[in-house]
Amino acid sequence: YYYLKYTTVALFNAELHDVEEGPSDLCTLLRVLCEAAEYDELPVRHNEEHVNAQLAEKVPWPVDHQRLDSPHTKANLLLQAHFSRAPLPMSDYVTDLKSVLDQSIRVLQAMVDIAADGGWLYTALGAMHLTQMVSQGRFLDGPQLRDLPALDEHCESALAASGIIYLPQLIHAPPHTVRKILGRRISEKKLTELLGVVRSLPAVRLEAQGPVSALAPGDSASVKISLNSTNPLTRRHIFAPAFPKPKIGGWWLAMGEGDELF
Repeated sequence: YYYLKYTTVALFNAELHDVEEGPSDLCTLLRVLCEAAEYDELPVRHNEEHVNAQLAEKVPWPVDHQRLDSPHTKANLLLQAHFSRAPLPMSDYVTDLKSVLDQSIRVLQAMVDIAADGGWLYTALGAMHLTQMVSQGRFLDGPQLRDLPALDEHCESALAASGIIYLPQLIHAPPHTVRKILGRRISEKKLTELLGVVRSLPAVRLEAQGPVSALAPGDSASVKISLNSTNPLTRRHIFAPAFPKPKIGGWWLAMGEGDELF
């Protein structure tokens, strides 16, 4: 699995696969991610357990205060600070966060595969959501528009007052509408930059065609699914200003029923 250490695969199997019900809450999935052996060598320097204790007070999800000197606890705190956009206490922590982020995507991709192999739909979806959080540096329920160029909370409020709350709504909004809403709030240069980024974001149409007749229990069938980009200007690398290096975009296609992933 993605050049992972065998102990990480064993951990993920025990926590996500060989269980009666796979975990789906993001707090638990983050804990499992950060227990991966890939973070064993994350440095915890002299007296940093005290710094970690202070950082733990600033992030929303609890950590084990008996393990503040653990590299795995530190990885958890660094990722939560990344999601919260919380300031890091020193330059060493900025370097450490980059190291954690460098490892996280491939470890999360393995987590998705192991959860999918176990048939845990909501666990796999949770790991996918966690991957998006790592890429964008936001909690899943965080502001969707705030990372776009020049969009602060005042611009976000103005867009919301006009019915544009979510990113897909902004992508499909006519440019002249966005100009009318934001023209007095940001400069023309920044507005042009914003519209350029919005035009480059992926817009995808999904179509699915299932069997035409009813199936009896035990029958097999195929489902034809097509994904088509409706935006010819879609960028090759994702727009992720909080991620430390360019990252190529990708998609997961998940299909299931109830809590079972097919």
